Amino acid sequence: MINMSTYTNRDTQKIVTTQEIGRGGEGVVYQVAGRADVVAKIYHADHRTLSRQAKLTAMLTQPPVDRGRAFVPPHVALAWPTDLLFEQGAFAGFLMPRIERSPNLVALFNPVLRRQRFPQADYRFLCHTACNLAAVLAALHSRGHVVGDLNQKNILVKANTLVTLVDTDSFQIRDGVGHCYHCPVGVPDYTPPELQGQPLATLDRQPYHDCFGLAVLIFQLLMEGYHPFTGRPLTAALADVDQLSLHCMQQGWFPYSRNAQVQPPPAAPPFFWLPPEVRRLFLQTFLVGHLQPTQRPTAVTWAQALSRAEADLVQCRHQHTHWYGKHLTDCPICGPQPKVSTNVLPSAKATKPMSTASAAATKSQGGISGCLLSLLLMAGFCYGGVIILMLARNGLWPCLVPALLIMGLTPVIRQNLGPLTVRSCRLLATNLWRFWQWTWAFCRWLAPRIGQGGRAAYAFWRSRPPRVKELTMAALLIALLVTVSYCNSAPGRLNRASVTSPLPTPMMTSPLATPTTVLSDKE
Repeated sequence: MINMSTYTNRDTQKIVTTQEIGRGGEGVVYQVAGRADVVAKIYHADHRTLSRQAKLTAMLTQPPVDRGRAFVPPHVALAWPTDLLFEQGAFAGFLMPRIERSPNLVALFNPVLRRQRFPQADYRFLCHTACNLAAVLAALHSRGHVVGDLNQKNILVKANTLVTLVDTDSFQIRDGVGHCYHCPVGVPDYTPPELQGQPLATLDRQPYHDCFGLAVLIFQLLMEGYHPFTGRPLTAALADVDQLSLHCMQQGWFPYSRNAQVQPPPAAPPFFWLPPEVRRLFLQTFLVGHLQPTQRPTAVTWAQALSRAEADLVQCRHQHTHWYGKHLTDCPICGPQPKVSTNVLPSAKATKPMSTASAAATKSQGGISGCLLSLLLMAGFCYGGVIILMLARNGLWPCLVPALLIMGLTPVIRQNLGPLTVRSCRLLATNLWRFWQWTWAFCRWLAPRIGQGGRAAYAFWRSRPPRVKELTMAALLIALLVTVSYCNSAPGRLNRASVTSPLPTPMMTSPLATPTTVLSDKE
């Protein structure tokens, strides 16, 4: 639709709008004649208020730093107003940079849409996009502004991981004298729990409120689009709760942490796939931040952590499109997947079993918890230590070799049998098979060398003169006699029974000494 209308800017220059390119509840966006770098947003008549004009004026006087403008080609990270438009002297709208048509964030974190719109996107792409989003939000917060209505639809993503925040005229803006122009709207899924149900139109929001929505968006990017508070109820009382994710958000029940109310969805990626630092920031946001909102990680902290996490990613040896954190031993996508639990609530409706989500933050699903397994291992260590001490005191040193071998393999056993899942059993079987292959290969390598060494030693012995042979045999016989004589004179060195269970020792007496009288308990 073409609308050839004429407006003026603050310098009374004429601005002519032409083709309509977008329409919303507040106004219409048009192309500008002779200008390919900007577009015009013209408000509907009922939205052309003095307060909106004052807010846009404050945005023009307090713009954030957009570092994307220095890129080649330049990138607009914030669709910030550049000028005001007037119609016959009355406020009508504003000019803003023209943004390249790009999909919003939903098309990236949704796996199905991502394969269609971003076929080249791998885990590095997702991590870098999340880092860029945090960096743009940090630049906005540095000027005292807050998005307020931070959600997946007002964030556009390009094929090079660069992001753009749009609908900036709805942001919460602070002018140079401390006046606040509020953001009147908000999406519940990205609004922090302390603001749920509050009058947003009159509420002064802070950067840590934005950081809650930022953490939700980063979680969705790194966890295949799952909302961090989407989970499976573990109690019958929660089975019929409407909007369970919002209820968990308000209660502070993070499904990927240890709790008795909810667990992650069965198909969600395990929480331990994320790098440790990123996991810690999520727990700080959703658990610590629930009680102390000011303790949520800032956008700068997120950007730095995600940059380090991206630098630590490892490429899969089998599938070059797979990337994973270096804290994992193998590619989690190529490796065997853990079996999900089959426990379902009797009264739950259309619920599915829950997978083992996090080895670090959730309980094991296999029957024996990690805490109980740790106690059993501690008891085994203590019992093994006592056995080793008894073997040592009785001189049975050869028996210590298998005992020490078992103690050395204990961490491997705990690592493989900890979750007691099919994946762990397969991993243990694989390790045992590899150990057997290595042992067999070592024996095959060692056997001919032992035979060769024995034959060389036998040939060397046969080539010695008879006198040398006689002296050698005599020396060995003398050494054997000395050893037997020493053992007979000091039997305690081979038999420690007198130490562990000493016999009553008689009192030493002599012709010149009188035995000491032993007092009884009665005396």
